[in-house]
Amino acid sequence: MRFLTGCGCPTGAYSAHRFDPAGRRLSVEQWNERHDEFLPGEKDFAYVRNLNTPGPRGTPEIGKIAHWISKPTTGIRGMPFEFEYVRREQ
Repeated sequence: MRFLTGCGCPTGAYSAHRFDPAGRRLSVEQWNERHDEFLPGEKDFAYVRNLNTPGPRGTPEIGKIAHWISKPTTGIRGMPFEFEYVRREQ
């Protein structure tokens, strides 16, 4: 797995190297054996998808914010947060 910028070019002096979370340099073989320890997997992605759906862990209802997101101090273009930005058919 390579992390690329928008131009598709590796960036930085260490971009060709692999490191563990503690900063230790890893060989390509070590990286291939252990990268699943460091990078998010399907279980992590499923948890995030779960947070973004209605229900006990996500947003309980339209117009509410999930418990893990802070309420913004102001709305878009100075409108109150409670403003109905999107109208849904009922």
